[in-house]
Amino acid sequence: MVQRIRATLEGAVREFEKAIALDPDYALGHAELAIAILLLTREQYGALTITDAIARAAPYAERAIALDPTLAEAHAATGFVLWFQKNLEEAQIHFRQAIQINPNYSIVYNWMGLLLGQNLGRYAEAFAAFETMLRLDPLSIPTTGNYVFALIDRNRLDEADRELEKIAAISPTRYAFVRSYRASLGGHWANAVLANLDALRIDPQHVLAKLFLTWQFAAIDLEKEALAIAEAPRPFAWGCWENPETRSRPQRRAALGHPWPSRHLHIHVLRNFTRNAGSHRCRPIKSPP
Repeated sequence: MVQRIRATLEGAVREFEKAIALDPDYALGHAELAIAILLLTREQYGALTITDAIARAAPYAERAIALDPTLAEAHAATGFVLWFQKNLEEAQIHFRQAIQINPNYSIVYNWMGLLLGQNLGRYAEAFAAFETMLRLDPLSIPTTGNYVFALIDRNRLDEADRELEKIAAISPTRYAFVRSYRASLGGHWANAVLANLDALRIDPQHVLAKLFLTWQFAAIDLEKEALAIAEAPRPFAWGCWENPETRSRPQRRAALGHPWPSRHLHIHVLRNFTRNAGSHRCRPIKSPP
């Protein structure tokens, strides 16, 4: 599961299913199964809709915490489900409980950072959570990318560049994707596009690389190429979904999977996202959990 690759996550689901079939009271197996399923949404590493993922994962999380309410992973899984359900306060309670039980439970700090930053706009607390996660697990694929994004958002670009180079040895796909975002902020669109193409050569199903590539094509007036990606059957995790008050009506419709009113409006919104990328008002969903 630590590799954050679809094939390994699907393999983890199969193995956890076998484990709880052998021992239905295996609380850790139920908890980890719930987490693995949620990581397989099409906004992250798999093909499940959020609705389907929640429906599949929630019973396992509930079973885990019923079997062992003192298990950190059970609270983490419950918090993860609640986060996906947009029950942010309850999600925080369970994430904090997981950390209280196991202060070294590193990935939960990453989830807390994403929730606090992307969902609640509490960026200082989010950054502190990423720093803690990185200290506990400096080789974490999700957190290394999120930490670089956080440095970029704070205009600490020299630090971001140094940390970015460390990612190359950990995950070439994540390195190419984050490098693309870094290049786009400086207006180096050709380098940004090439970096995202590198990411997609390594992992053709990298959802966020496709999303950023769509924005970048739109920004440099390659409308046909942008629309070819954006209108594909598999919808993206559009930016600004976490704060409905900052979205236009077309953006809200896009986040819910509704058809676009027109191709012209589609390109207009893509360009708007690109111009606002990285701002606290409308930041893209840059790195999954």
